[in-house]
Amino acid sequence: MDDTLSDVHDEFDSGDFESSPPPESKAATPPRPRFGGRRRRPGEQDPLQSPLVMWLFGGAVVLVIAAAVLWTVVQRYQRTQAYEAAKTEFEADRHRQAVTLYEAFLEEHPTGDLATVARRELARARVRKEIDTAVPDWEAGLARLEALIDEFREDEEFETFGTVVFEDARTIAFGAADGAKRAEQATLLAVHDAAGPIAIRYAPTNESDALRARLAKSRSEAERAVRRRVTYDSKTASIDESLESGQPLDALDVRFDLLDEFADYADDVALAERFDAALADLESAVEVALGGRPPAANVPAPPVGVTIVHEERNRRDRDSAASTEVVLAYAGGSVFGLDASTGSPLWRRPLGTDRAFFPVETTGVTAGVLAFNGHANALERLDLVTGERLWSQPCDGWPAGPPTERSGVVYLATSSGELLQIEASTGRVLGLAACGQPLVSTPVLLPGGRVVVVGERSVAYVFETAPLAVADVVFLGHRRGAAAGLTASGPQLQLVGPYVLFLENVGVETARLRLLSDDLEGSPPRPVATATVPGNVHDDVAIRGRRLFVPFGNEQVATFTLSAEPGQDPLVPAARLDRKGADVPVSILPGPADELWMASSSVRRFRVLIEAVQQAPGRTAEGRHVQPLRGIGERLFVGYQPPGVSETVVLELDRRTFDVGWRVSLAERFAATRSADGSGILLASESGRVYSVNQSTFDTPGFRGTSDFQVEFDEKTSSRGLHVVSDGFLFVRRHVDDELWTATVFSHDSNPKTTTVRLPSRPLLPPVPLEDGLLVATPGRLSLVSPTGTQVEHDARAGAATGWRTLRKLTNGDVVAQDDAGGLVRLAYRTQPVAHFGVTARIDDLDTPVAAAVGDAVVAVVDRRNHVIVFSTDRFERLGAFPLAAAPVRPPTALGRLVVVETKDGKLHGFTVGPAADPPWSIPLSGTTLSGPPVVVGDRLLATTRAGGLLWIDPRQGRVLEHRDLGVNFAGSPVVFGDHVVVLTTDGTVLRLPGPVDGGQP
Repeated sequence: MDDTLSDVHDEFDSGDFESSPPPESKAATPPRPRFGGRRRRPGEQDPLQSPLVMWLFGGAVVLVIAAAVLWTVVQRYQRTQAYEAAKTEFEADRHRQAVTLYEAFLEEHPTGDLATVARRELARARVRKEIDTAVPDWEAGLARLEALIDEFREDEEFETFGTVVFEDARTIAFGAADGAKRAEQATLLAVHDAAGPIAIRYAPTNESDALRARLAKSRSEAERAVRRRVTYDSKTASIDESLESGQPLDALDVRFDLLDEFADYADDVALAERFDAALADLESAVEVALGGRPPAANVPAPPVGVTIVHEERNRRDRDSAASTEVVLAYAGGSVFGLDASTGSPLWRRPLGTDRAFFPVETTGVTAGVLAFNGHANALERLDLVTGERLWSQPCDGWPAGPPTERSGVVYLATSSGELLQIEASTGRVLGLAACGQPLVSTPVLLPGGRVVVVGERSVAYVFETAPLAVADVVFLGHRRGAAAGLTASGPQLQLVGPYVLFLENVGVETARLRLLSDDLEGSPPRPVATATVPGNVHDDVAIRGRRLFVPFGNEQVATFTLSAEPGQDPLVPAARLDRKGADVPVSILPGPADELWMASSSVRRFRVLIEAVQQAPGRTAEGRHVQPLRGIGERLFVGYQPPGVSETVVLELDRRTFDVGWRVSLAERFAATRSADGSGILLASESGRVYSVNQSTFDTPGFRGTSDFQVEFDEKTSSRGLHVVSDGFLFVRRHVDDELWTATVFSHDSNPKTTTVRLPSRPLLPPVPLEDGLLVATPGRLSLVSPTGTQVEHDARAGAATGWRTLRKLTNGDVVAQDDAGGLVRLAYRTQPVAHFGVTARIDDLDTPVAAAVGDAVVAVVDRRNHVIVFSTDRFERLGAFPLAAAPVRPPTALGRLVVVETKDGKLHGFTVGPAADPPWSIPLSGTTLSGPPVVVGDRLLATTRAGGLLWIDPRQGRVLEHRDLGVNFAGSPVVFGDHVVVLTTDGTVLRLPGPVDGGQP
């Protein structure tokens, strides 16, 4: 347009335009057109060439260009404003709005530099939108973050974008872990596990190790929280299942397991409701039956024999100074009543070797003893002075501890879960409560006439007593075995002052004491104090005044001060005796003037100070103490087993000087053999006392307190004990040093004599009398040694075993020996041309794990496949082999051509060999074992069991002709002399056995 206007202007300025000619001239001479034609009149001109139009057109173009520029400027402004608005929201952490604005911006402006930036920021805003809220969605945030990485991974700018990824990944990882911890959701752990590696990958180098550690810690904490919820859900489901199936104890055990791992659930309301339901179910499950069961009638008396004891008195005035006081002793499965002044045994009552508890003295119309007869499985009341059985009440289970008596009523808890209420004078059951689980404590009588007893698991039961009725079930929270691990000889629940003490072994090195208060009438015992000692408690606690004594560990004692005063601690630890002694039972007896006596590995006296327990000089009665200390006035009564022997020694001691008033040895262990002339038997004790028993001995049954002679032992005796060798011969082994060994041999018949023989070295087996000397098995050789010192030897073959298992003399004087490799050799002693041993038969390398049975006719061995192999004694010819289903309990026994063996599956087997051999047989032993090898009595076989059973057996068919139970515990094999068959019991009694019912030879 500007150019057009310029052209017009130039035309007017050029002067080429002339004035219009006069009309005449114009008419005469037509004008010549300029610019190629004639001038056009208005109306005849081309509009497009109109200056005006051209001017207007130019103006319009200018306006369009200006508008375009303006529109571009406006668009750019609006785009910038839209981006800035989204960015402002993002930077203000209003991520939801930022996402909306970014998305709108990109929809309007999908290209350009701002669009690229906006896409990146939108991706991050989408991540932040999920994770930066009041309720973050960590899983969605992780998905957005992974999408961001996938989208921009190849971007040139992504390397600088790594910081952003690191921050968001870190936030997601820790947030997911925290969310898993708070919400206890396992799914969030997977988010943490995915986000953590991303954060570590993009973390600054100097932060990666610390970040890795923090992530591991957060993962562990979150995992525990998740496990807490999973465990809770699982355990509560298990509790519900137990409650629905009627197993509330199982429900309490599951609850215990849950709280053991997550103690903070103790206040959980739902769990508390289940807990109350379990206790209610336990209470409702207790069944109480009242009255009426009489004691057992016509209980057979135990057999009467001669009980061997050994009595010593240190003052002559004690010989006749009998008193009415009786001291109880338990030895060899029997309870003894001893005169407290002289120690003389007054009575004996067999109870069984498995002692349920030490007998309890009681008071009443007559002084009595409550004891448990394991043979009859019955609680018995005995007269304290005479030992007479007053009544016997059978029990379904084993006693959980000693019974308790008050006001003429006895309470006994049993392993079958029963609490028995028994009338003390008659033995009649007044009430019986079945608790549904084993009971593990002595019943404790509470003030107000109630009784409490502890169950094996979790709870104690409280009963009203008049009449017997369950009052409450109290949760103690002990595990199975924690209370039962305490010995049955003492209570695990005990009344101490105004409290009930409950002992619980926790693990193997700690015992927990809990005081339960019963000061509110009608309320159950409630815990008021807890303490621990650094060792298990297995013995009775003691109390004197306000001081509680607790033996624990190995001969250690902790003391505590009890208080019922308001504002004072009920249970305060005080002085303690810390010493690592022997692992033996401990009995403590507090006395006046802060004195304390302990019987454990010896008897000692202590002084209990405020901060220490000090031992007084002196100790006595070295050994293992096996019964509670008892004090009467200035005297102590103790029972213990000296080292190396199994007898029980009961002493009367002065409690301060430890002077011995009297000493009685009970339940000596004897080895028995026939005397040399066959008129009786010899009994040799471990303590060196030898007793002869013949037919006249049984004419005056009762107690025998003196021996025929005594072997004096010294400190150089290597084996404290006598060993039976053969008829009439016994020996004791001594050594002076490692190179000098001697054996003293006793021959006891009508003319007793002793002979001492020097041995070549340490004997491996009891010597065998042969000719005028002893055949001794020593390492690698057999030596015949005479009292004069002459010696004949048989050396084991080169390379053969050096030990010996069996050494047996045959009736013709020959000897059979078995080495420790199983090889057998038969030797004949000959004097021509010189004294020597000749080998008449030999078998090598039998590889037998037990000793051979050597009889006059056969030799039997058991190989490692449990086959009994029988050989002839003369030439060791193999006669047969018999398989066993189980390993033997002891070596077999050869009786003529009969071989008898007891196996660990509870059976007795018999095999005969020869041309007319009988079929093998087996007899079940009904859960017991033999007391020793069977013997032949006439044409019958006699076997005795440890539980007091007599089995008369037909040896050919294996048929039991008669089975009797004598209610005692046998020790060793029966011994036959003349027309008598005698057997020893574990309490030192010699019994003459009755014969079979068919009138055969006894």
